[in-house]
Amino acid sequence: MAGVEEHQHQIGKIYDVIGDVQRRGALLVGIEARRIDVDLAP
Repeated sequence: MAGVEEHQHQIGKIYDVIGDVQRRGALLVGIEARRIDVDLAP
């Protein structure tokens, strides 16, 4: 059953990559939102 374990490991790596992208995206959105707040501040 080594094939199944290897397959699950590959899926785990894919989820890690997707998680990284989502975290980075959220970080960038947060930075952009803060920059807009600063620009709009009187």
